[in-house]
Amino acid sequence: MQSVFDLLLLYLELPARYLSEAFNIDITNSSQSYCKFYFITSDGLRLLSPSLLMWACLDRYLSSCGGSRYRQLAQMKLARYTIPITIIISFLLFSYVPFFYEVYQIPNTTIIVCFINGDRKTQFHLIYFSFVTALLPTILLVLFSLLTLKNVRHQRHQIQPINHSLHRRRDRQMVRLMLCQTFIYIAFGLPFLLISIYLSFTTASTTVLSSFVIQLCLLINYFDFVYSFYVNTLSASMYRKEFIKLLNKLMKILFRSTIIERRYLSQHFGQQSTSFRLNRITTLQPQTTN
Repeated sequence: MQSVFDLLLLYLELPARYLSEAFNIDITNSSQSYCKFYFITSDGLRLLSPSLLMWACLDRYLSSCGGSRYRQLAQMKLARYTIPITIIISFLLFSYVPFFYEVYQIPNTTIIVCFINGDRKTQFHLIYFSFVTALLPTILLVLFSLLTLKNVRHQRHQIQPINHSLHRRRDRQMVRLMLCQTFIYIAFGLPFLLISIYLSFTTASTTVLSSFVIQLCLLINYFDFVYSFYVNTLSASMYRKEFIKLLNKLMKILFRSTIIERRYLSQHFGQQSTSFRLNRITTLQPQTTN
């Protein structure tokens, strides 16, 4: 589900930013309703991605706990309730956004923009947005990662020798995946957090250098919404196996054969063509000698 909301955010923001930067066309100021819809949707989707990641880290922490009561909470059926509730809360936390953003015409110009009019409103929104979407998720991700790592290390001494290697491999994959996700999220989200805090407390005019830094931090922040697939497939073998299964299903539907079958057939026909060339060479050699 996290990847789905990440794609929605990218499809919402990237075309608008591309039109704005490349052709100087700002689609957010086309109407008051779209101006409000764009920013509440963007802020809600930006909160959904770290929120679902926090639920995943909490699920791994509960799964690694020794008590059965905690492990029972980490069940698939609970996700049916947590995901819809998370979606509703994420957008409710930014329910004030439509009342803040308006389409204005800059005085003494013909430029129309969609922004928050008022320094106090802008400062409140930047501080609140930075805390909810960046600072609080970072603290919770680090907390659950450390607690999970502590539980895994504690359980290693209690595992039976027969299942020691299996549990150790699963624990290692789980901890590696969680730590990679946490580290990458912090690395790509920290510049955006710092620049948001800086903008909320400064009233200086925007220079060319500060504008470049802001755009660079925004660009780096977009990597937070594209890394999940690559981290999952590179850091955990179970995700690579599931990805190969999915590819096999797609290949079976499209080409009526799986990846393994197509590779075997290509190798088989390659060997046949090689043997055919060798046989042809051997048959031509006596003719040339005569």
